[in-house]
Amino acid sequence: MTGGAGSDTFHWSVDDLTTPFSGVVVLSTTSNATIGGQFFENDDLVEYDLSADSGSVFLNDASVFDDEDNNIDAVHVLADGRVVLSTSGSAEYDVPGPNPTFSDGDLVLYDPVADTATIFLDEDLFSNNADIDALHLLGNGNYILSTTESETLGGLSFRDGDLVEYNPLTDTATLFFNEDLFSDNEDIDAVHVLDNGHIVLSTTGNASLGGLSFENGDLVEYDPIAGTASLFLDEDLFSSGENIDAAHVLVEPDNNVETITDFETTLISGGTDDVLDLTDLLSGLGFDATTDDINDWLTLVDEGTDTTVNVDLDGAGGSSNSIDLVVLQGVDLVDAGITVDQLIANGNIDVPES
Repeated sequence: MTGGAGSDTFHWSVDDLTTPFSGVVVLSTTSNATIGGQFFENDDLVEYDLSADSGSVFLNDASVFDDEDNNIDAVHVLADGRVVLSTSGSAEYDVPGPNPTFSDGDLVLYDPVADTATIFLDEDLFSNNADIDALHLLGNGNYILSTTESETLGGLSFRDGDLVEYNPLTDTATLFFNEDLFSDNEDIDAVHVLDNGHIVLSTTGNASLGGLSFENGDLVEYDPIAGTASLFLDEDLFSSGENIDAAHVLVEPDNNVETITDFETTLISGGTDDVLDLTDLLSGLGFDATTDDINDWLTLVDEGTDTTVNVDLDGAGGSSNSIDLVVLQGVDLVDAGITVDQLIANGNIDVPES
């Protein structure tokens, strides 16, 4: 983006965009798989760099477990390198001294440096024999989790497609994400909450959320404020069809989203009309003004009192290959009923002309 100080016109070109798929993810799958040139087993954790399309083994099952076939189905990597995880069945950990065994409803804190495994959350806190299959630890110390079946924890009954926020200090739970947001009955089997509040998740089967249909080997980024979803990691990156059942975003993506704090349009207020000049950007992406519908390329997203302008990189519509371009802070275009076409007609957005 270019635009001098005090300028009311903001310009973009394709050089201002970063890939929509960036960041580093630690993940596991229900079966042996290959991603980014790295083969791994379902009881390994693999580290995958989305920008470089390269994979490496993050945690090898042989270094952790005493026996084989202990599928890791929930994971969170702490800042100090320790790993909180759960498995789909009871697992015996290969550590010095008597080997501890934990159940599928336990969360285990594994220290790869000290080679120790200790209980982090006990399955007995659930009303039934639970199997935790999705996990994220919030900065406030609370746990975001899901289970393979309906359960009760901390006084809250929930379903396998819900996400629950559990406070271990007060032993109370609240609903963090409602399964009803899906178009059908689904089971969340991987979760990570990004710093911006968006939820990265996967499901045991193909699903639809926030206007996006996806497969069980995809990771989807859901915006709980806008109610929209976009593809975070594509199942096609694997050498064959896979089902992701554990994920942790080790390095968050940087999509180069700009923020304009003083954007004005006379469509909703007095004053002047600022301009988002997207002519070079859309031309560089292949937009054809004579045949294409601009609404397949540009979308206004409601972010509370702000508006995000989203750009589809191929004009196919939907959100599977799109990125957020700019946030108009304090400008609520969506609730005001303002459309992309109106902004273009009013001169607030410049696009290629036919």
